Amino acid sequence: MYHDVVKSSAFQLLKPTAKCLLVWLNDLYIPGSRECIAGSVKHVATWIGCNKDTAGKAFAQLESAGFIKLVEHHNWQQRRARVWRLTFRKFKGREPTDEWKDV
Repeated sequence: MYHDVVKSSAFQLLKPTAKCLLVWLNDLYIPGSRECIAGSVKHVATWIGCNKDTAGKAFAQLESAGFIKLVEHHNWQQRRARVWRLTFRKFKGREPTDEWKDV
């Protein structure tokens, strides 16, 4: 994780579950290869060790804090999870948008 992200007031205000989720999403990020990160609420709940409602709230908190942005909606009929991007990382050749700095 970047120091400016972790030391920001936006990060400090996150609940522990949301912080854990952000670390997990950042760990999955690979520049130029895996910049879109798919994650279902159920999968994240299993990984973090919480229920799916808590995991869903963690996603919502990260999105409202500006750390993640939705790229693609889910489609449960096709078994596709939501796809996210990290706003503090490069995405498809573009510089980070850093929405978390504006919150």
